[in-house]
Amino acid sequence: MKALTLKLIFQFFCFCSATLLAAESSPSVDTVLGKYTVAIGGKEAWTKVQSRTITADLELFGTKTEWKLQAKAPNKRRTEADLGPLGVAVDGFDGTTAWNKTQ
Repeated sequence: MKALTLKLIFQFFCFCSATLLAAESSPSVDTVLGKYTVAIGGKEAWTKVQSRTITADLELFGTKTEWKLQAKAPNKRRTEADLGPLGVAVDGFDGTTAWNKTQ
């Protein structure tokens, strides 16, 4: 009888916990974006960013290589990737003209 009582108490506890977890609502998009804005230092800090570099690992044809993007405000960018047997691929935009260079 004692084991049955403990089992019922455990089941009740699990049911209550699941109900409480389900009752918590997800934050709104505005809440998430507001917290993100605060985390990056506010809108003023974000507008001071004039350039960025993104580097990623790229897996292509069974080999890994590095992909790199460089960008400068307001509209300049350049990407580069060594594609192994296909050669190096580079493309960009200088603000007025887009270009591409491959083997």
